[in-house]
Amino acid sequence: MTAEPVVVLAGGVGAARFLRGLVQVVPADEIVVIGNTGDDMWWHGLYIAPDLDTVTYWLAGVADESRGWGIREDTFVAQKAFEQLSEKSWFQLGDRDLATHLYRTGRLAEGAPLHLATAELAERLGVRSRIVPMSDEPVETRLKTDAGDLHFQEYFVSARSSGFRPSDS
Repeated sequence: MTAEPVVVLAGGVGAARFLRGLVQVVPADEIVVIGNTGDDMWWHGLYIAPDLDTVTYWLAGVADESRGWGIREDTFVAQKAFEQLSEKSWFQLGDRDLATHLYRTGRLAEGAPLHLATAELAERLGVRSRIVPMSDEPVETRLKTDAGDLHFQEYFVSARSSGFRPSDS
């Protein structure tokens, strides 16, 4: 890095699209992305980091741009099999995306911090920008709704951001 880095606070598809444009005018290796981890969750024993993955996939050029999340042309064989085994299958994971979560969870189980697992995934996918989580420690976004206390992903994905009004308490 020869110039001062350009630091971007990022979370989700909007940030990923912005970054895809930014790398057209700023050298990718001069960009440092601080990714949101407040939406991360454990899902059936796997550590899922949706915003870190979305940014990584978009910068790697493998994102499913029509859906906004996941990997382009991914298959969902494991997801379909899982739906037969569990009633809790609302969070969709493609097969190649599942490999990302398996890798990250394995690295965390070995004692690697989240920032290292994130850097390894980005490097293996050919991302030249530096992507770091906002924290190596777990941070959860939770909402108090009429349906009870929900993790952000339960509200955003499972309830499709509707049907559950935030409560006043």
